[in-house]
Amino acid sequence: MWVLLVVAVITALGGAAVGAFINDRGARAREALAWDRELERERVRHAREDSAREHEDWQRTFDERRIAYRDMLAAVETALQEYLGSAADLS
Repeated sequence: MWVLLVVAVITALGGAAVGAFINDRGARAREALAWDRELERERVRHAREDSAREHEDWQRTFDERRIAYRDMLAAVETALQEYLGSAADLS
């Protein structure tokens, strides 16, 4: 009788160990998939932020160039007016 009890206990413990192993394996697989999805979401978010930052940099450069050209044209216009004004005074 005691042999049957020992066999039953060993079988129950072995079955529990195998069940825990199978459950752990499934949990690891689900966690790996969740981790991969989260990494992909982060990559997409960072790509979006990088794109927005690049656009802001481009816009800032464009605005700075526009201001520089405007200032340069104003300086050229002022210099031309001064030159023409001084040329008219000489004649």
